Amino acid sequence: DNDTFDDADSPRSKALDWFARIDPLRLPLDDPDREWKVRQRYVLALLYFSTGGEDWDMGANFVTDQDECRWFEIIDGFRENEFFPFGTRCDDQGRISAINIWWNNMSGTIPPELSYFADSLTEISFTGGGLSGTIPPELGKLTELRKLLLLENCLSGDVPESLFALSNLEVVTFPGNRDLTGSLNGFCNGNEFKGNLSHMEANCNSCPNSPTLLQCDCCICCDIVTYNCCDRQGHRLWNHANIKLNAAGQPSSFDKPCVAEETLTYYMEHKDDLSWITDGREW
Repeated sequence: DNDTFDDADSPRSKALDWFARIDPLRLPLDDPDREWKVRQRYVLALLYFSTGGEDWDMGANFVTDQDECRWFEIIDGFRENEFFPFGTRCDDQGRISAINIWWNNMSGTIPPELSYFADSLTEISFTGGGLSGTIPPELGKLTELRKLLLLENCLSGDVPESLFALSNLEVVTFPGNRDLTGSLNGFCNGNEFKGNLSHMEANCNSCPNSPTLLQCDCCICCDIVTYNCCDRQGHRLWNHANIKLNAAGQPSSFDKPCVAEETLTYYMEHKDDLSWITDGREW
């Protein structure tokens, strides 16, 4: 869409300007064997500018002189002596295989150009933040994708049906997006998963008295108000709320720009005893 480049403040213009004028690597544009590298670096810069990268809590080396396969930081995991690359990860051919950025003050929208990584991208984790807008249907082109983690954002609209065709998907998480709607039954075969899928969470209806935002016959369902997640018999499994303090000194799950009023009320009524919040399962 050329109109987005006419606006100097649009994420696409910012990414193109950075790539063309500022990027210290100065990748050659006339080498057809490296065209994929040019595109890869531009798309990752676009992700940065589309999701408010200037305000991320951790920059993860994005839009620096580092090769884009080095756009990550090593952070502590959830268990002792466990560590994770926070940011990008590449395969042995230098192509992007994972983008893991969670609870990092992301905002803005998910760029559809991520579909350019159709042959290599296996993991997306944008857990926790203020990402808004719809899930791009172009993500349905990511045929190698195994993990899609989008919980705890401000996404809206119907989940695109194009995702149902991703036969390599193993884990999908959508809870905590109060305006995300539609049906996930394209992932289901009755109460069972289709294909390689082994785990899926959404704001559906198996927790007692929870609002139904998404239809799903095979999901673990989570309550948008309490963040409890339940099996199909209504038994509580865990709570996915993140009460670690963010950069503003507030509990992360309750400081999102789109957090539901009912959720804030529930939290304020129970914040003196947080035993109802358990460690969520990490994928």
